[in-house]
Amino acid sequence: DHRDLHSFPTRRSSDLAVSGDNRWVASGDNNGTLSVWSMPGGTLKKKFKAHPGLVSRLEFTSDGFLVSSGWDGSFAFWDAATLSLKHKFPFPVVLQRRPFAYFPGREPVFAIVTQEIGAPRLVANGRPTPSDAFRAAAAEQMQLAMRDLVRESEIHVWSAKTWTENVTFRVAGAATNMAFDTDGNLWVSSGDRIRKIQLRGGKAQETGGWAVSQVESFAISRDGTRLVSCGADGAVRIWNPKNGALILTVVPDPEGHSTLA
Repeated sequence: DHRDLHSFPTRRSSDLAVSGDNRWVASGDNNGTLSVWSMPGGTLKKKFKAHPGLVSRLEFTSDGFLVSSGWDGSFAFWDAATLSLKHKFPFPVVLQRRPFAYFPGREPVFAIVTQEIGAPRLVANGRPTPSDAFRAAAAEQMQLAMRDLVRESEIHVWSAKTWTENVTFRVAGAATNMAFDTDGNLWVSSGDRIRKIQLRGGKAQETGGWAVSQVESFAISRDGTRLVSCGADGAVRIWNPKNGALILTVVPDPEGHSTLA
């Protein structure tokens, strides 16, 4: 039994995010507009221009940020309570599926894939046009088609307190997803491997991981005891991140899976 509890008026919504405490719903559209509603009730809190073109990603963090990215390549951090801009990062190289991970510890950090080495570069001009949605869809399909050409992915890690860069490193292949575990280690899926990256003293070192092909997305449980991955082969797999042991494989879906949360 499904009921429509509330509807939000949006114009060509391109992404949606719900805060962890279920107090806020954010929506981005093809023109770069970001709208935030309060829950329950669905009262519009604020509607504003966040990016010059299509909003390609939205995410609430557990410590009070709303993160958005745009077709122009920029990444923005907004105060979720006031919706004031805290910081914006320009990334001129277009990656429609730009992996992002956030760690809200005492020294909060976030990681972003900034470029893919080996594949042809798509550079954003920052000028919104009526065809932004079509350009974004075409760029995403092209990026997926060129994934096998990517030799390395460059990852930057910044402080979310000082907005300064902590470390830059590269991993083999196209990075498809990233996530932090409870200890602050960064996990990256790239090049037919799930990698555990230790970030310490301004350096990044691969300290663990295991081989698995065609991973599109993965998620780590809140207690850090399970890692769930899905991929182009349609299988959903549950792993023990401590030793890489495969715990369970769910019956494959021939259509494949691309996202986990």
